[in-house]
Amino acid sequence: MTAWVLLMVLFGAQQGAQCGDGPAQRLDCAQDAFQYGKYDDVVRLLRVPVEEGAFRVQADQVEALRIYGIGLYLTNRRAAAALIFKRLVRLDPSLHLDPRLVPPEVVRAFKRIRAEVITRRLASVRKESRPLWLWNLIPPGGQIQNHQYVKAWLLGGGELIFLGLNLASYFVLTSDRYRKDGSYVVQDAEGNIIEDHRTLARSMQVVNYVSFGLLLGTLIYGVVDGWVVMHRVLVARQRRRALLLRQLHASDSGTGALLRLSF
Repeated sequence: MTAWVLLMVLFGAQQGAQCGDGPAQRLDCAQDAFQYGKYDDVVRLLRVPVEEGAFRVQADQVEALRIYGIGLYLTNRRAAAALIFKRLVRLDPSLHLDPRLVPPEVVRAFKRIRAEVITRRLASVRKESRPLWLWNLIPPGGQIQNHQYVKAWLLGGGELIFLGLNLASYFVLTSDRYRKDGSYVVQDAEGNIIEDHRTLARSMQVVNYVSFGLLLGTLIYGVVDGWVVMHRVLVARQRRRALLLRQLHASDSGTGALLRLSF
């Protein structure tokens, strides 16, 4: 018996020596400890990498949070376990604990926390303000409403530039200074051309037409883009809400139904 105990101690020491300081190595050792019910070792191995967010791969992060939270709960650190379970649900709302592998009280606690987190998310989606279609008729109002601020700045700046060019060219073309003889040419008494504004007039006509076309095109694009993006936002919101409802319905019938009724 003494030899067996000594052998187990040596084996445990060898296993501990094989656990490196890297997050992946600690997770592997924690999984081995979890399988043997050594929850204190699980907590000890994963506390630092979990709290520091050392796991870069989502699958490793989910697994680490799962066994770390279970380890905390089974070592009577329920408040810390609840915080870890909340992080786990936010990271992967579709996750469930297998009741064949996890004690029932842990499964019930996780389901309750999972339902609470998903219910809060659903409430935040429902509280989001509904976009107003009227803003799409006033570019870049639609882009601002859709939180596309760079596009809003570009559209607004373009509209101001094109409007300014159009008004400036219009004022030049309608000014009395350039219509004294109807031909945009000023001559002296001998018929010599003193000022020839024909080239300027033609240029201003081109600027006037092009700037008006660009202004109209920018406005049309702003209106269409605002409608299209608003529709995408509404569809995405409906899908997110439907997904959250499905996840909420996947909770246990008791807690999930109670939260749905109270909500």
